Amino acid sequence: MLIIFILVATTLQLDTTLFVETSGIKEVKVLMNAEQQIYYQQFDDYGKILSVNFTGNDISKSFCQPFYQGVSLTISSEGLVPLVSQQVKKSLDDLSEDDLFLGYREKLISLANSPDGICVLTSKGNVYLIVSNGNNPIIIKNQTLPHVTLNQEPETLVYDEKSRYFFAFFKDHLIKFQFQQEQLDAASISEWISPQKKMRLVASNGWLYCTQEEDGLLIYQMSHNHVQHVKTIKSIDLYNKTVESFQIVDIAVFEDKLYILDAKNGVSLFNIFFNGTFTKNDKFGTINLQDCHSISAKDTTLIVLQNFKQSFQVVEFYVKNDEWIQIRKYVTKSKLQRADIIDDNLVIIRGLHDHKILLTRMPEKYLDKQNHQLENYFFSGNLLGVEKSGDNNDTLIAVSPHGFYQFSYYYYPTYMICNSNNAKSGRYQSNMILKSTNCSKKIETQDDLFYCWTDFHYTFEVKRPLFSAEEQQNYTIFVIILGVVCVVMLSMIGYYYSKQQKRLKKLIEIEKRNKANKVQQLKG
Repeated sequence: MLIIFILVATTLQLDTTLFVETSGIKEVKVLMNAEQQIYYQQFDDYGKILSVNFTGNDISKSFCQPFYQGVSLTISSEGLVPLVSQQVKKSLDDLSEDDLFLGYREKLISLANSPDGICVLTSKGNVYLIVSNGNNPIIIKNQTLPHVTLNQEPETLVYDEKSRYFFAFFKDHLIKFQFQQEQLDAASISEWISPQKKMRLVASNGWLYCTQEEDGLLIYQMSHNHVQHVKTIKSIDLYNKTVESFQIVDIAVFEDKLYILDAKNGVSLFNIFFNGTFTKNDKFGTINLQDCHSISAKDTTLIVLQNFKQSFQVVEFYVKNDEWIQIRKYVTKSKLQRADIIDDNLVIIRGLHDHKILLTRMPEKYLDKQNHQLENYFFSGNLLGVEKSGDNNDTLIAVSPHGFYQFSYYYYPTYMICNSNNAKSGRYQSNMILKSTNCSKKIETQDDLFYCWTDFHYTFEVKRPLFSAEEQQNYTIFVIILGVVCVVMLSMIGYYYSKQQKRLKKLIEIEKRNKANKVQQLKG
């Protein structure tokens, strides 16, 4: 049956591909028909594709060309959707006394993402909830926080998934709130004592983390009625000794992992337990870095931004099973602020005035490259953050100080195209090594954490016609010309033959008349 199928497919000029896996090596047999000498293959189940390399002893190693994955970002037709009052669009001469009293420069200052939507806090204590539901129009809910005076400017906003409340931090007090239909459930937490330095606040699963530079990291337990300090992590907790050059400037939390960024020494990892204990992960060790600015973590991706005198550096790490490996470094002169990890494939790196796209699924040629320029350009203008939104998580909401932008995005997969138009009929064999981060069978591997490779053995059966298309065209023209010449020659031969026959007939008739005349003369 298989032979019959191949014969029928070949007769009907169909592309036929057979995949056979033996001992972990994927055997691929490709029958290419006479007219369409193109074969297409897409790689979906191999994780992050690092490289696609062909080798062989014949020209088949040049048949195929890989096209690596990418991302497409498209801004919505609405452009900027303003959230703050229309006063920001007025000139100073057009402002009334009420406008001046309310404040001319009300801006968005912080945002926090939640399952219900993205909440944004303004400098005047107003909060907006941006709800995106697939293709439906975006819903915006607007409320004003209670217990806020004009002299109490808020500082930051966080969301705690355990209590399902937002927390707005002010200089001297704290307000927790929750959107409930058309009203706001809000209350002030009086027991909150603001730390001396409020460098960075992060909430996660009932815990609040506050960086304090050389004073360490403050950890609070969050509940409905209070936010209570439970632990301080200092240099002795990170390095088992007191370190003079020590400055915690940022943290990142993903699931039960707490990444702590020391600007002077690098990254450490703590495991978070439900009973409120935080234990240093010795297997992870320390990622030694200096001049650190911010850290972001999600899934298997870890991004650290470094701030040098004349440039910024983006360092990408791949993390798995409490082990890490440095993938790449990028250097840019743009002043970077923070990396928003959209998923394990896409990172938006926010800068002071411009922002960059970082694809974590990249070819192997970018691995371990020092000082590689981060060239992908995302968007112009200051942003507070970029978050995923929508039912299908296919929408990006980029929040600016005065409103937000909506982007749709989708990925291009890695694929390869093989073309044998320049090859003669015959059988060609080529080997392909696919390096990736997820293989069902790891044939050869340097490190389970790093990558594995899968071997593909391709056999290309190229069936071409006796003559090429150009040759067929030339031969067709030649045959037509030859036919025309033959027709003309035959016509000429026929014409001369017919003329000769008529002449011969006349001669015969003349001869008959002459004979008849002679006979009559003899009788007479």
